Amino acid sequence: MKNRGKAQKRIFGFTLIELLIVIAIIALLMGILLPALTKVRRQGKRAACLAHTRQLQLAWQAYAETYDGAIVNGGKVPYDRSQPFWCTGWPTPAINGYDWNWNPPINPSEGQLLTYTQRVDKMKEGALWRYLQEEKAYRCTEAKKEMHRTFSIVESMNSSWKASYLPTNFEGEVITNLGQIRKATERIVFVEEGQPTPNGYMVIHDVSLSGWTWIDPPQAPHVKGSNFSFVDGHAEFRKWEDKRTLLLASVDWTDDDAALQAFDTVSHAGNKDLVWLIKAVWGDIKGYTPGQQQ
Repeated sequence: MKNRGKAQKRIFGFTLIELLIVIAIIALLMGILLPALTKVRRQGKRAACLAHTRQLQLAWQAYAETYDGAIVNGGKVPYDRSQPFWCTGWPTPAINGYDWNWNPPINPSEGQLLTYTQRVDKMKEGALWRYLQEEKAYRCTEAKKEMHRTFSIVESMNSSWKASYLPTNFEGEVITNLGQIRKATERIVFVEEGQPTPNGYMVIHDVSLSGWTWIDPPQAPHVKGSNFSFVDGHAEFRKWEDKRTLLLASVDWTDDDAALQAFDTVSHAGNKDLVWLIKAVWGDIKGYTPGQQQ
């Protein structure tokens, strides 16, 4: 025949079955790799946030060294103008007559909202800005974009909210100078509060206030845990152990009051996370012995 002996031209390609097999393999690999990549990404964000926490702690220490051991105002009320708040200016007509330095208030009807830029500008008037002039260091890497600040100083470190319903000297000593601090490796300064207020972050144990109390709720922005800084200068990540802690950390505090009331009835007696945090904030727990439930 005329074409006999000539090489036959062959057309290469995938059959439908082969194509489906390749797609299935790719999908399987993606299913295996994506969770691992997500975990690595979140671990990276947690590490970056931990670095922010330590930066804040070093700024806090630098302030104390500048002022002969006196520590910065962590949220004293009533306001003492001789001690500027660590990350904000003083009262302005911004929100109900005060620049609370909050992230946007939960209820916008409470007052005029400051823009993100305005809040950052106010933050720069704070006492620690001269020691840490890096805007991103004041916020968690997992924070919403509109939040300019997510860290707070604990109540024991030169803060004294002392609300009317709390007993006098309800928990422990309020520190105003480095010389008062014992066990610097165990006492915390900065916490991730998420939606911070101008006051210090507070947890307490007091029999006159029904025992164990998260005055301010825990946060878990980094896969079931949060970052903390310590007086000696180090920072560390703590993974919460008690399911009640994680439940409370999952609450959306922008919900209405009726949706939140159920959490007020949950007892945290014997909660290991709360025990650790109270001791880390106050140095001790009044009348508490290991294993005590209330």
